[in-house]
Amino acid sequence: MWSSRLVRNLQIFNLTLPRSIFYRGFRSNLVVDDSPEKKTYKEIFEEIQTEHTTDWNKIKELIKSSARQINDKNVDSFIIAQLTNQKKYDETKYFLNYIKTSNKTLNIGALGTLLKFYFSSFKYDKVTDEDISHILQIYKDLTLKYPLLSPTIADHCIHGLSITPEWRECLILFDKMKLYNSIPAASAYSAVISASLRNDEPEIGWNILRELVNVDKIPTAYDYESFISYYVKKFEGKSNELLSAVEKLLEFAAERSLLLNETSMEIFLNVFTTELRWKAKSVMIKKSGQCPNCEMFLNKSVVSVDEHKLLKEAFYKQVMIGKNVFIKSNPKEVEDFLDFVKKTEPYDMVVDGLNVAYSVVNVKSPQILSNVLVSVVKNILESNREKVLVLGRKHMVTWPRKHMEFLGKHCFLYLVDDSSYDDTFLLYAALSATHTDFMSRDLMRSHKFLLENEKHIFKRWQEIHQHSLIYLDAGGKAHTKTPFKWVQYAQKNTNWHISYLKNDETLKLLDFPKHWICLKP
Repeated sequence: MWSSRLVRNLQIFNLTLPRSIFYRGFRSNLVVDDSPEKKTYKEIFEEIQTEHTTDWNKIKELIKSSARQINDKNVDSFIIAQLTNQKKYDETKYFLNYIKTSNKTLNIGALGTLLKFYFSSFKYDKVTDEDISHILQIYKDLTLKYPLLSPTIADHCIHGLSITPEWRECLILFDKMKLYNSIPAASAYSAVISASLRNDEPEIGWNILRELVNVDKIPTAYDYESFISYYVKKFEGKSNELLSAVEKLLEFAAERSLLLNETSMEIFLNVFTTELRWKAKSVMIKKSGQCPNCEMFLNKSVVSVDEHKLLKEAFYKQVMIGKNVFIKSNPKEVEDFLDFVKKTEPYDMVVDGLNVAYSVVNVKSPQILSNVLVSVVKNILESNREKVLVLGRKHMVTWPRKHMEFLGKHCFLYLVDDSSYDDTFLLYAALSATHTDFMSRDLMRSHKFLLENEKHIFKRWQEIHQHSLIYLDAGGKAHTKTPFKWVQYAQKNTNWHISYLKNDETLKLLDFPKHWICLKP
């Protein structure tokens, strides 16, 4: 079903070296002896020939002499990891046979790396019964010797177990990791999603997908491919059922404000055009929101009154006063601020004073900083936003008097302690009413992370209400990025419009996706 180009693109897991003490420094701090008579470890690996003609003892000595951090304790793990990263799966098995015939024992780090190798190998070639037995034996030995597995080793075990009949053990490891406030790698979630679908347990797959997003990780192309492959097989010859299943995936991504990357987009494009026989056109949709192909407009982005109320309550409980205290403040200051907001809300615009002041200048001159802030506030007031709150810190009282008096006269001005995180106060005030906007260049990721089940609402609310200063012109006029009123994610209004990012592309604050696919039945 899948195109050769798509298969080439689906190289999702670039396995990294384990983070245990045995291989610290392998990635970023590896010191290679690059004297002329020495070979680099990459050159050494190129010398591997066949299973019976490779002198592994010689290779190990060459590697140890070429990279100073490699020693007898970690050289085996290093070889396995490097061969796996280079997708030299046959060569990795040669090395494993060498270990076995030499009666050598791999340390815990090497065993963890080996489990990841088996998972990576499984994605490109079928794992044998012998491999599965080895995986289960490794896991059994590890749990007997180390009843409490480290998060890194547990993560490796999840990868290995996911391709065995004992894949449900991964769910138990997930729960154990949560007890230690440890979050599995995104690839571990992907491994279990794939396992659940291979074993016809789609509800488990959906539960893991939801959990992955709830811990602020992004689904990979491998996740989408696992679901779509499952549904294509399950609903063969049943186009309506297949369409509903594929649309459920897109709706899930849209509801959680998830942008697809190019590889993920190709997977959806393939199933729509090949299996469902829809017509596809690559388009660019501008700020007008109109598709140049079908001439339909994107849906307007909204946060309902009920969603806003839910978000405001969650932010108050989980961020302002929650058990995960993010703000560096004191109860009295928080209480005073809440009283202030209660008396003065709602606002038309809430301004992050210091953030805005430093947005266009990189100086600490109070005169220049205060002039920037006042210029921005003047522009806001001239745009028919009458009720403006400026949040800052107490050291701003030393700024030029005329500027501070202007802010105090034309706005509500609230200064928190210099040691407090004013962003938390800013966001709470911005949630004072459904129409309130705010201005800041901060991405607010830390605050979103503290929300338990409302992250997707927060992100949508942020996209609708956040403004950002770009520059001040010579006349003092503020030029800002303003929110887009259109939904930025996959959406359906008879046709499907799906946004995506190129694989090497990132979306900056308040940018609108450039790349869209228009799909017509």
